[in-house]
Amino acid sequence: MKECGLLNFLGNFKFNEGYYSLSSILLTLAFCFLLRVKSIEKISRESPGELGKSIGLDRI
Repeated sequence: MKECGLLNFLGNFKFNEGYYSLSSILLTLAFCFLLRVKSIEKISRESPGELGKSIGLDRI
Protein backbone atom coordinates (compact mmCIF):
# COMPACT_ATOMS: atom_id res chain seq x y z
CA MET A 1 0.00 0.00 0.00
CA LYS A 2 2.86 2.32 0.74
CA GLU A 3 4.30 1.80 -2.74
CA CYS A 4 0.91 2.62 -4.26
CA GLY A 5 1.12 6.11 -2.77
CA LEU A 6 -1.23 5.82 0.19
CA LEU A 7 1.07 7.84 2.44
CA ASN A 8 2.54 10.26 -0.11
CA PHE A 9 0.35 13.20 0.93
CA LEU A 10 1.01 13.06 4.70
CA GLY A 11 3.16 16.20 4.52
CA ASN A 12 0.12 18.21 3.47
CA PHE A 13 -1.61 17.77 6.83
CA LYS A 14 -0.91 19.24 10.23
CA PHE A 15 -1.72 16.58 12.77
CA ASN A 16 -1.14 16.72 16.50
CA GLU A 17 0.65 13.52 17.34
CA GLY A 18 -1.11 11.42 19.92
CA TYR A 19 -0.74 7.78 20.76
CA TYR A 20 -1.17 6.80 17.09
CA SER A 21 0.43 8.56 14.15
CA LEU A 22 -1.53 9.66 11.09
CA SER A 23 0.16 7.00 8.97
CA SER A 24 -0.90 4.28 11.43
CA ILE A 25 -4.49 5.51 11.36
CA LEU A 26 -4.58 5.59 7.56
CA LEU A 27 -3.05 2.12 7.29
CA THR A 28 -5.58 0.78 9.79
CA LEU A 29 -8.46 2.26 7.79
CA ALA A 30 -7.02 0.88 4.54
CA PHE A 31 -6.73 -2.61 6.02
CA CYS A 32 -10.30 -2.33 7.35
CA PHE A 33 -11.42 -1.49 3.84
CA LEU A 34 -9.54 -4.49 2.42
CA LEU A 35 -11.01 -6.75 5.11
CA ARG A 36 -14.48 -5.41 4.22
CA VAL A 37 -15.25 -4.15 7.69
CA LYS A 38 -18.57 -2.34 7.22
CA SER A 39 -18.04 0.37 9.84
CA ILE A 40 -15.21 1.46 12.08
CA GLU A 41 -17.22 0.41 15.14
CA LYS A 42 -17.18 -3.19 13.91
CA ILE A 43 -13.39 -3.36 13.94
CA SER A 44 -13.62 -4.47 17.56
CA ARG A 45 -15.24 -7.71 16.36
CA GLU A 46 -12.25 -8.53 14.14
CA SER A 47 -9.18 -10.32 15.45
CA PRO A 48 -6.73 -7.46 16.05
CA GLY A 49 -3.65 -9.48 16.98
CA GLU A 50 -1.99 -10.15 13.68
CA LEU A 51 -3.28 -7.03 11.95
CA GLY A 52 -2.10 -4.77 14.74
CA LYS A 53 1.32 -6.40 14.87
CA SER A 54 1.77 -6.17 11.11
CA ILE A 55 1.20 -2.39 11.03
CA GLY A 56 3.11 -1.64 14.21
CA LEU A 57 0.26 -1.07 16.65
CA ASP A 58 0.17 -2.91 19.94
CA ARG A 59 -3.59 -2.47 20.32
CA ILE A 60 -6.42 -1.31 18.12
